[in-house]
Amino acid sequence: MAKIVITDKHILVIAFAISILSLLLGMFNTYQVYSIASSISIYNSLSTINLPFLSVLNPVYGNSSSILIFEYLDYLCPYCAKFEVETFQKLKEKYIDRGKVSYVVKNFIVHGQDAVNLALYASCIYSNNGPSEYQDFKEKIYRALYDSIFVKRNYTEFQSSLESILSGYNIEGCLNNSSFVNLTMRVLSIDTNEAMVYNLEGTPGFLILIRKDLLPEEKLREVKKLLDSYKSRGMSYSMWLSSDRNYVVISFAGAMSFDFFDKFLSVI
Repeated sequence: MAKIVITDKHILVIAFAISILSLLLGMFNTYQVYSIASSISIYNSLSTINLPFLSVLNPVYGNSSSILIFEYLDYLCPYCAKFEVETFQKLKEKYIDRGKVSYVVKNFIVHGQDAVNLALYASCIYSNNGPSEYQDFKEKIYRALYDSIFVKRNYTEFQSSLESILSGYNIEGCLNNSSFVNLTMRVLSIDTNEAMVYNLEGTPGFLILIRKDLLPEEKLREVKKLLDSYKSRGMSYSMWLSSDRNYVVISFAGAMSFDFFDKFLSVI
């Protein structure tokens, strides 16, 4: 029998072959893991949650039932003012006024009794005069707050501006109507409790409802990828299916830019 002699050259060839084989196996395993991860449905991982309560005192803009944005605000919240001045009008013009999105205003009281009082005044104006007059009130309040905090950096100016703004509205009738006051207080309580149920950690907080039939799996992955990309900027979010399984429900907090909302809504 011939004697087999293994030289250093043979050893090098064998080692090279083993390394190539290991690399190929690693690539195959990685592909398998990626394929399995890609095939797992996001929908199957979502728990369900109840839809928000809608009162006659919650201002509503638009009539779309496909995409609804709920804003949970506090009328003394500086970052709610920032959102109103820098983002809301652009969002309204491009998406709400064109019938692509409905927008609902809810309450998340975090600034005490003064914020409760302003929410009561806002509900009175909306109830008596409708969304246009309410929007005028909201714009004036937030513009005054925005200017005093982010422009002039003098909060005392807001106090004098607030008195001037309130003097332009007839709200005494509402304040003297105990039934209206009690209903408003109940709505404020419901809204604020809801905000906590939806994991909103501050104001402004947002809850977005998107009809499930508008979000096939691949689009939902795009939405999730966009939301994940904002985590490095401090944003956190939660995602569910509505209890009737008709809507994807997404919540997050913060005075997000129009650019964010534009990217988000463009995916859908």
